[in-house]
Amino acid sequence: MIQQKQLILHNDSKNTVDFVRACLIRYCEHEFMQAEQLVVLAQGHKKASIKEGDFLELHQIQQKLIKKGLTVELIEKVELCK
Repeated sequence: MIQQKQLILHNDSKNTVDFVRACLIRYCEHEFMQAEQLVVLAQGHKKASIKEGDFLELHQIQQKLIKKGLTVELIEKVELCK
């Protein structure tokens, strides 16, 4: 069984909203509005889950975002109780 992961974006004060949004569109393949909403969530809650998937896929995206200066971490996907 492949364990699902989450890529978490942390809010920071060094990158502009436009820059972060552009990175999410380019590397996570989000649409403009989805990227915009995730940036707002990260600002308001200090972090936001920006993508879910398997480790290899997310690790590659994580490395690209880190090279762009974003603060991101890869964590185990949190399952909510039903």
